[in-house]
Amino acid sequence: MSRHRIELGATRDRRLSMEAVLGLLTSLVVSAASPGNASGEFTGYYAQRDLAFASPGVCRFGLYGWQNPAVLGTVDEGDMLFVMADDPLERDRIARWGLFVAQPHHGFGVIRQKVAGRGSVTDYRYSMALGNRSLSIGTGYGWSSGAGAVSHQKVVTAGILLRPARQASLGVVGTFATEGGTREGAVELGLRPLGDERVALFGDCALRGGQRLSDADWSVGAVVEPFPGIRFSGRYFEDERVSLGLQFSMGRGGIATQVHGQSDREHASYGLRLGGWDRTSLRRWNRGDSFAKVDLNGVLKYRKRGLFDRSMTLRAVLETLQRIVEDETVGGLAVNISELRASPAMIWEVRRALQHVRSSGKRVVVFTENLDEWSYHLASVADQLVLDPQGIVFLKGFALGRTYLQGTLEAVGIGVEEWRYFTYKSAFEAFSRDRMSDGEREQLQRMADGFYEVLRADVTEGRGVTPATFDRWMEEGVLLRAPHAVEERMVDRLGRWDEVDAVIADIGYGKKRLVSPQALVGTAHTQDDRWGEPPTIAVVYALGICAMDEGIAARSLVKDLRRVEEDPSVRAVVLRVDSPGGDALASDVIAEAMRRIGRKKPMIVSQGQVAASGGYWLSMYGDQVLASPVTITGSIGVIGGWFYNKGLKEKLGMTTDMVQAGRHADIGFGFRLPLVGVGLPDRALTTDEQAKVEGVIRSSYAEFVDKVGQGRGLSADSVAVLGEGRVWLGGDAKDRGLVDGLGGLLDAIALAKQKAGVASEETVHVLELPRTQWFELPGLLSMLAARQPPASTRDCGLDYLKFRLRHNGRVMPVLGVSEMDATVDQVFSFE
Repeated sequence: MSRHRIELGATRDRRLSMEAVLGLLTSLVVSAASPGNASGEFTGYYAQRDLAFASPGVCRFGLYGWQNPAVLGTVDEGDMLFVMADDPLERDRIARWGLFVAQPHHGFGVIRQKVAGRGSVTDYRYSMALGNRSLSIGTGYGWSSGAGAVSHQKVVTAGILLRPARQASLGVVGTFATEGGTREGAVELGLRPLGDERVALFGDCALRGGQRLSDADWSVGAVVEPFPGIRFSGRYFEDERVSLGLQFSMGRGGIATQVHGQSDREHASYGLRLGGWDRTSLRRWNRGDSFAKVDLNGVLKYRKRGLFDRSMTLRAVLETLQRIVEDETVGGLAVNISELRASPAMIWEVRRALQHVRSSGKRVVVFTENLDEWSYHLASVADQLVLDPQGIVFLKGFALGRTYLQGTLEAVGIGVEEWRYFTYKSAFEAFSRDRMSDGEREQLQRMADGFYEVLRADVTEGRGVTPATFDRWMEEGVLLRAPHAVEERMVDRLGRWDEVDAVIADIGYGKKRLVSPQALVGTAHTQDDRWGEPPTIAVVYALGICAMDEGIAARSLVKDLRRVEEDPSVRAVVLRVDSPGGDALASDVIAEAMRRIGRKKPMIVSQGQVAASGGYWLSMYGDQVLASPVTITGSIGVIGGWFYNKGLKEKLGMTTDMVQAGRHADIGFGFRLPLVGVGLPDRALTTDEQAKVEGVIRSSYAEFVDKVGQGRGLSADSVAVLGEGRVWLGGDAKDRGLVDGLGGLLDAIALAKQKAGVASEETVHVLELPRTQWFELPGLLSMLAARQPPASTRDCGLDYLKFRLRHNGRVMPVLGVSEMDATVDQVFSFE
């Protein structure tokens, strides 16, 4: 199964050209090895050879930047290493020890040692680096203290680590004394013949200022890792000294030892590591002895809004479930969905991931407090479904409709003109009618039936009941208390989330150790798995109304698309669309950017809950388009409408006056609605003006149909049959060629990897765009002040009315509010 890594924001913009890198390498070596004053003594590159197992860029992270600060550019989480070495003359005495700590891009180390005739010396060094696993550049500053310190020496280090391929690593480091002019240059070369961590060969060489090359210090060696986290090392130095070592990793900790020999003298060193994740073989001996405990309470979003947003993201949840599948120590999963709030499409994706956990041979136990249609859809995948003893099951089916405002608007004095020329394009009828049109009734009925069919198919398969039993539950209008739900076999047993361990034992799975996903053995992947940056798949989110500066924010989003188009490290692009449409300009700007990307690299579209009208416009140029069975898509059509004053201004006691130059200059002139903050024109359109509008709408529709035909490889006649503004659920859209398959976000990423020629088992970086504004002040203040209510508590019809008023008279490929009302928490808050 493929593995993915999220990277929030690109560090690749700080990329250096190869010419600049080679020039920097050359100047660093030449300056470090050039003659200097030898009186400024300092501890050099090989002074820590009994503390290090190999060249710093070859075995994990070396001494965390002490020898080569550029190594810190490959560190992805906090880690600590303590090493001590005994005295070659007195084996029971510690001659020196070192403590090294690191965070991504930063490291600090302390080495304390006995110096013959001088007492004890303590060396300190702080290092930092910029870059990634392909190229990083670092610098460090060191100082000394103690009675034996040589003039309290101070040094500056500068280094580069270049990994152009999985098989090769090149490091260069220069060390410069701040006083006396002593300097040293070192070069290290590492090779991984198999392209992974199993075998690494290395050699290095250090040259002091003024020293001849023939007199340089050097070493060669190898690190072999026959089993994950079990490493054997061997190193030979120019003075015939030999070091042999063993490292044993336990995941977030490890132990190590080395034996150093020269002639008739030998000594040993010992190490202890804590913090960051490392490969381990412990999973081989702990198969299935734990249960993962995952709490899915809360709102499920696409993106976090800032540093203080603790919401779950769809991608994080899906990847957590995927890691549980991969982890051999996990025998099952206990998941709480009691207060999960998500769209039906997101629920379908999470359910599919839970199904994958179950099909991998692991048990799935779902806990919930209450059940309705969509939560039951998710919960029905479980081996054991546990309902709270005071819980309620309420399965009533699906009713889709809308509130019609024609009478309200007429009563308050707002006139409405609907510019509708296509049977199913109903986006304006909530304002112009008092009941459903025939076209709207037809498509909404199919939508309700489609939801019902998906729910029935999945529940009957998951719960092992017949379709007739499911239909009876629905037809009887099931409202059951928990004990009766057990009798009906709707759930398996009663219990509460805070008693999860006892419930699991009572089910018969035995006493299991419950662990959080973050603590699972084997769920993390170390940066040392491979040299160089892995392939990158960009995931770009187009969420919300199609507009230039709100919703999908096309003006800025197109810049992100151009960036990934031009970035050679991005192998493929996934566009996640969750949008009801809106402005044709915004939709077309993004669609054309996608078309350009598709000429250079794979372009996959993943449709969320809504990808209709302008949202489908965003999707149509994808190499492959994936949707869920409950995705609302299609709605190929455009519509417009006009709000104008029909007595409201006079009722409010307001008047307007104007002058004009031009026959139609007064179109749109009117008064500003109090509180709403938008203007209302004084008049309706004339017959001549309406005729011109009709021409624009029909022309725009023809262009939309033509573009869909080009993007989907369909004839204009075929698209016209599917068009007229008709919405389709994902399954129906697949049957008609509007989408290529059913799948979620992870499926789209896997498909992008395949199209880009990346092996399915290879780890990739996933670069999410637009970048999260972690310290976005307006968003932070909005959350803290709770000014923006959750979508489920907001008046979606009012939001849509405000949107239409702000874009009064605009011809738009946009979905009607009733279709969006069919989804949960998804109308104008596409997170």
